[in-house]
Amino acid sequence: MPLKNDNVMPTSASIAPAPLLVSMREAAAMLGLAYPTIRNWLQQGRLGVPTVTLGRRRMVSVKSLHDYVDALVAQSTTPTPQPPQPALPASNANGKRGRGRPRRTRPTTTNNAAGGSQ
Repeated sequence: MPLKNDNVMPTSASIAPAPLLVSMREAAAMLGLAYPTIRNWLQQGRLGVPTVTLGRRRMVSVKSLHDYVDALVAQSTTPTPQPPQPALPASNANGKRGRGRPRRTRPTTTNNAAGGSQ
């Protein structure tokens, strides 16, 4: 019985070439988006990637996906840091926010003299 050698370099016949076209689901996964988002963007014309229909399958060129991402990166700018916003005033007098649902406050009543209203 021959010994198995795991240290053998794979030949070019055993390495599958990178695909030229990918399905819309694979394109969505490559972009990190949901499939319905990609489908909606195509219908709205927001996705600037040409598609090819093979039979009943809509496919996207991998090169065009790379070009699309490169264009997005080129037009994006790094946002400038915004100064911190002042904190909102606390609702309680002690400066702490209450937890849970706010309670209804009772109206304050003024007490007359202990003898009544004479």
